[in-house]
Amino acid sequence: MSTYSIVIVDDELDAITTLEKFLGKYCPNVEIVGTADCVEAAVKLLNEVEPDLLLLDIRMPDCSGFNVLKQYNSTKTKTIFATSYDAFAIDAFKVRAIDYLLKPINPLQLRESINNATEQIRMKNALKELNEILQQQQVDRIALPAQDGKFLTAINDII
Repeated sequence: MSTYSIVIVDDELDAITTLEKFLGKYCPNVEIVGTADCVEAAVKLLNEVEPDLLLLDIRMPDCSGFNVLKQYNSTKTKTIFATSYDAFAIDAFKVRAIDYLLKPINPLQLRESINNATEQIRMKNALKELNEILQQQQVDRIALPAQDGKFLTAINDII
């Protein structure tokens, strides 16, 4: 089983502690690589560690979680919002959030959300590896699905 790095950003220490406990108990495939309690510290940390996953609160004293995402623009990191406010869900999905969890966090929902995110990362990495292999090899044929199985055809024959 692969391990995925995660950063938690929340201005409430109790929320960070709760998320750390839930992740430790229910999500053995993630490793917490840092926490932050404000936008400035979050952006600095994210740029340093570039994690696979980000658990992000929305309302913080110095700004919002959306400002974190504006300042840290990575296609690698998948974001899961963990917040007390349901009013920002649509905005969260507009910035390509994987999930939107409402506090108090349900540990089983957190586990499901983490599993969905890590599966997306795993699939993206597998596709990237496959593309790299195909780039290295001179492949001139491809297997295509057919009603009775698969058949090979020359790539040049595909329009």
